[in-house]
Amino acid sequence: MTEGRCKPMNTFVHELLEDVEAICMEDNIRCKNGQNNCHKSKFNMRVTDCRLTNGSRYPNCKYHTSQKEKQIIVACVGNPSVPVHFDA
Repeated sequence: MTEGRCKPMNTFVHELLEDVEAICMEDNIRCKNGQNNCHKSKFNMRVTDCRLTNGSRYPNCKYHTSQKEKQIIVACVGNPSVPVHFDA
């Protein structure tokens, strides 16, 4: 949660948890932050992207939403490896 400001973007994945967790079994790829613990989904997943509307100000944050089907990238950690961050 962001305190005192509107989050510029957020993404919601509309898939079963086990399907998202399975992404961690795919080959490692480089994350946006340079770490090598990201994994790309083999198949498209249903997501909703929420982007902050221009001029929107806290605490009345307003978002434009778009529903998509796309491959997603998640960062995974642990043993067993589980997703902890949505990267793209």
